[in-house]
Amino acid sequence: MPAAERERIEQRAAGAGTDVRVALRRARIRAGYLREQRRWELAVARPRPRLEDALIVLGEAAGMQGVQDVSARLDALAAEVGERLSGDRAFDTGLAAIVEVLHVKHKLRGSEANYHHPSNSYLQCVLDTGLGIPISLCVVAVLVGQRLGLPVHGMSTPGHFLGFYGDAELGIGTWFDPFRGFARISQSQATALVAQFDEGFQLTPARPADERQILERWLNNLMSAWSEQAEREHLRNLALYSAILVR
Repeated sequence: MPAAERERIEQRAAGAGTDVRVALRRARIRAGYLREQRRWELAVARPRPRLEDALIVLGEAAGMQGVQDVSARLDALAAEVGERLSGDRAFDTGLAAIVEVLHVKHKLRGSEANYHHPSNSYLQCVLDTGLGIPISLCVVAVLVGQRLGLPVHGMSTPGHFLGFYGDAELGIGTWFDPFRGFARISQSQATALVAQFDEGFQLTPARPADERQILERWLNNLMSAWSEQAEREHLRNLALYSAILVR
């Protein structure tokens, strides 16, 4: 529907009853997901989803405001990190550079006061406000790291998504907590943190989450967030996107 026509319909509905306004809002939400559904299908196609593309689609389908060119913003962040690296992309400088750029300079941090708000799970909003939850903040670091060939990994730890810098499967490198300023944490600290949610979970051998696992968890977080907002239209459409992801 052309924007001008949509605006005329919304203006006419402004004076209508509550039921009409609610129905119009749901239709607008549904239209956004339908508009982006083909892009979502292409982004998550097997064998390997395109993580960045899929996350951008999620924000655009939901009509999220914030950073409109997510890839360009990630490019710019990567350039800043790259300026701080030694030529060999050494393990001992890479995470420090990420922390300096993402947390110290651009203030990316955990959303303490409003943890469950849906905006914390959309890249457009996270890059705009600097606020996110562990998985969304970690994925920013992963996507920045990928642009520079840095070994930044998201680890699908229960309850609290952690990051690892280095070779996770060999255990060479360091854990970090994206929610706490991407701070380095020891394996014992990581174990204690994860034990708050699952005492039986074993950190070793560590296996980085792949793109599909990240998207599955991301969608679960989004549906939980929208459920708290009682936004059934978002829930219905995200359930459809989730079904497309796993098929």
